[in-house]
Amino acid sequence: MKYRRKASRIGRDVVLDAGIHMSGRKVHIGDAVYLGPGCRLYGDGGIWIGEGTIFGPEVTVLSRMPRYEDPALLPFEAEPRPMPVRIGRGVWVGYGAVLCPGITVGEGAIIGMGAVVWEDVPSGAVAGGNPAKILRMRDPELIRSLVREGRYFLRSRVRMLRRRRRDLQKMEAGEREKANIDS
Repeated sequence: MKYRRKASRIGRDVVLDAGIHMSGRKVHIGDAVYLGPGCRLYGDGGIWIGEGTIFGPEVTVLSRMPRYEDPALLPFEAEPRPMPVRIGRGVWVGYGAVLCPGITVGEGAIIGMGAVVWEDVPSGAVAGGNPAKILRMRDPELIRSLVREGRYFLRSRVRMLRRRRRDLQKMEAGEREKANIDS
């Protein structure tokens, strides 16, 4: 897979949809992660995506910021400042959201479509808007329990598909065996 050369780590059961852009080689993707079509990960400053996280289409994650305070050049310095982005486990990031440099998104958080996240989002928060604001909080004990048990949407889907594949293979093997007996 061409993305394995572009990331520091890509976990198991990761689904990378079409048209994804990754740069910087400091992208770390946990297990059972889905990145929707057209996502852009600029990992020069470091991006960590926790297991079980889902990105909708066209999500952008930036991990460095131009130096504009007291610049020697205008509008900003030539060398940007690395600012790592950390995304917890079991996070859902909606269509077209932008995660800005240096933020942390806590476990089980939801980022609404089109949100521009400039500040940290705590675990279990539902955030949206530009700039993103906390709209409500989910049950923190439930979030901790689901994360502790590793109960993620994509992982459950992958397990279901694997069971279906095994069942079909067994059924096909049985049909082949029956065909051999009948002939």
